[in-house]
Amino acid sequence: MRFKLDHIGLVVESIESFIKLLQILGFNERTEPVPDPIQKVSASFVNTGDGGDVYIELLEPTHPSSPITNFLKKGGGRLASSMF
Repeated sequence: MRFKLDHIGLVVESIESFIKLLQILGFNERTEPVPDPIQKVSASFVNTGDGGDVYIELLEPTHPSSPITNFLKKGGGRLASSMF
């Protein structure tokens, strides 16, 4: 069975701040942050431009009770990937 990497997820304190870093690195194509009120996060996808349709997903907590808030409290974001 072969897997295809779809996206790499990063938990960040601020999508807009992290986008600035990615733009310096040449990643310019992205979606506007979209809020998910159920998970209490905002998400934005950045195209890596590698031709393989692999994206970087940036997740920012929008409320202290967000499930990802603890990731940031424990010393920074965590890396996650999703394959299908």
